[in-house]
Amino acid sequence: MNRKTKELKVVLGLTLSSNKVLLTKRDEKSLPDIHNMWEVPGGKVEKDEDHFKTAEREVYEETGYQVRAIKEFPEPYIVTRGLLDLDLVVYVYCVYCELKFDYKFEVNDKKISQIKWFDIESLEYLDVIAGSREFIYQAATELLNIKSTNHDSECEGVNFSCNIILEHIDIKKNSAKFYALIINFHPEESKAYSVQFRYGKIKSYYSNLKDLYKQNPETSNFQIKQYCNDLEMVKPFLSQLNSKIKKGYYVTQYSDNFPFKSWIEEHKEDIKDSKVYLKPKLKQQRLDF
Repeated sequence: MNRKTKELKVVLGLTLSSNKVLLTKRDEKSLPDIHNMWEVPGGKVEKDEDHFKTAEREVYEETGYQVRAIKEFPEPYIVTRGLLDLDLVVYVYCVYCELKFDYKFEVNDKKISQIKWFDIESLEYLDVIAGSREFIYQAATELLNIKSTNHDSECEGVNFSCNIILEHIDIKKNSAKFYALIINFHPEESKAYSVQFRYGKIKSYYSNLKDLYKQNPETSNFQIKQYCNDLEMVKPFLSQLNSKIKKGYYVTQYSDNFPFKSWIEEHKEDIKDSKVYLKPKLKQQRLDF
């Protein structure tokens, strides 16, 4: 039996002011993949509205700010969601907006838990819903000339990356190993996400992934990359973390913008301080467990 397809058109009002962007936090527990994530205000087009009018109305209704629509992005962002009885295809259009006034009216939208201005240069992009995320990036590159400089785990400028580090200690062998999962966001490419695994021996004290890379330059030969167009497609890689936990690994670090917060909540007992540290010796330093 063929599944039905339904199309929907929504318009976002991307409001910028002094290098800051206005976002709302989604409160929708029935949609766990986007619940508690940030997004650009927006909604469905009403009868006899053009995209400019929809953007102005939606920003006002959701945030209380009165804005003026200026310019529309040339192409929509297309999101497909598989529901129980049909596939919903959402065409997301976006319009640049500017503030008419710097004060806001009171609003009460039950699907919004917070309204906040973010510094666009330090925004954690993986905390933003797909669609909103890509339009904000375009605004950053076009209007503010902010761009990603590399695809490593620690980008200069805009932060496109999140990571989690696991550690395993083998007392009998007097050795330590690490396993890291890194999710990068590359909005300037056709395939927006890469998932990368890094692993190797820990040779000395470390405080971040860059320290581990320096200890294990050969790990670049063992990268496993998978490119996706939607963060939802990254979820299966959590099984890799689960398998490591079963083998005795524990979580020592994870970035604040790690998108799968439910996984972190479920594995609180596996989050532990690193057992690797340097113990001073007369002429050398070694790992001590």
